[in-house]
Amino acid sequence: MKKGYKIVLTADRTMMSEYQGGIFMGFSACIPRGIIPDFLYFSLFSPPIDHTRGIVKNAPLGLRKIEAALLEKGFNETEIVTAHPEHLDNVIGSETRILGISTIDPLGMGPASSTFSKLWEGEPYMVQKFKEILRSKVVLKHRHQINIVVGGPGAWQLADERIRHVLDIDYIVNGEGEDVVPELFKNILNNTRRERIIEGKIVEDIPCITKPTICGVIEISRGCGRGCQFCVPTMLRHRSMPLNKILKEIAINKKGGGKGIVLHGEDVFRYKANGLIPNKKEVIELFENAVKGAGYGNISMSHLAFSTICSAPEITDEVSNILNLGSREIPFIGAQVGLETGSPKLISDHMEGKVKPFKPQEWPGVVERGIGICNDSHIIPVTTLILGIPGETDDDIIKTIELLDDIDSSKFVPIPLLFVPLGKLNSSRFCEKKDLNKIHWQLIYRCAEICAKKFDILYPDYARMAGHGAISRTAINLLARYSKKKIRDHMISNSYDPDF
Repeated sequence: MKKGYKIVLTADRTMMSEYQGGIFMGFSACIPRGIIPDFLYFSLFSPPIDHTRGIVKNAPLGLRKIEAALLEKGFNETEIVTAHPEHLDNVIGSETRILGISTIDPLGMGPASSTFSKLWEGEPYMVQKFKEILRSKVVLKHRHQINIVVGGPGAWQLADERIRHVLDIDYIVNGEGEDVVPELFKNILNNTRRERIIEGKIVEDIPCITKPTICGVIEISRGCGRGCQFCVPTMLRHRSMPLNKILKEIAINKKGGGKGIVLHGEDVFRYKANGLIPNKKEVIELFENAVKGAGYGNISMSHLAFSTICSAPEITDEVSNILNLGSREIPFIGAQVGLETGSPKLISDHMEGKVKPFKPQEWPGVVERGIGICNDSHIIPVTTLILGIPGETDDDIIKTIELLDDIDSSKFVPIPLLFVPLGKLNSSRFCEKKDLNKIHWQLIYRCAEICAKKFDILYPDYARMAGHGAISRTAINLLARYSKKKIRDHMISNSYDPDF
């Protein structure tokens, strides 16, 4: 009988992909399964990562951090493996005691998954693939000896004991896990009593990864601290990683054959900031050294903030020059930016910190100016909007539509999301499809119109950078058109005017 590894770490199949070099393609895991054939989805949107007998070459950043934390706390490298979820039979055996699963959205309750599943009516890929791990033959075969531990951004969805019982999950880790997971794993291996729900602690000395990450994602900072009431990261204290650690992780990814890196933080331009005041010197030094260390020039960012961009616009311009944006090789890069609403009232009520050092009533202007600065520097904001936030009125929704009209000529991608009760608003209720009124649907359709239009403008260059062929271009185009048609048909069936 195969012995296997004592500790096996994994994540669902949708997280184990390089997404053809475009990390934002990972959001496709939030769409309901069945809209496109599985073979197309998993070959075009989420092709599998390389593995050797189940052991993956690259892994999600969160798993690499846990892996590094275990090694720092004295676990033996020969006992730990990070594995492909569809090849667990190669690594699980008679000596396996712990299966650690990282998940972003195990039940589809997150903002993107809940929005797409409610609007398109179906269960997201991410949910189905998470459940497939728990039901896999090799896990069920060795279930009597294996302790299943689930962590990651979506672990909060499993806090209810009844849900854990149905899914047959032993432990969940909520929040930052580097300090608490090693202790939990030691207790499991020593048969010591432990709680079923482990709350993470703020980690001060975040360990350095030892192996490459998916898409070369490098964590440059953690937390935000702006205090938006609907968001978890904004409630966490902002911490920046030492530059030497960042460069070490870049070197690890380069040695592993990575073609690019993604500098990840809730607001990359606040690296080593003094509170909310950007530190231009440190940000520029970070990017200059990242380019030198990477050696391939393909560096992108995960998240930015309009308020930071507007408070120090010269940073955006200088970073663009360092990254050679606007060239034929790199015509632009994208970054996720929270727009959320065009209503100063909702900003004042729930996210006053988002706009600082500006005032809530200045928010529409901050957004418009921020997008302009980004576009001038060849950065395309992928902007999220929230529908159904507590206290929202029709006037608030109209203000968001008006803001979209004002910035329509700019290059950006608006993504509408239904409100999910997180952060300080966790006692509120989810926004459901039945809660959406005529003006909500007008906003959603306006976003679909803009996305379709921007797709025609931006995708040819993106496809060339990512190496997408004709089949990929056609599939993505059809998905974009399908979304717009689905929304339009719903509006017409409810006697809503899509051409308002």
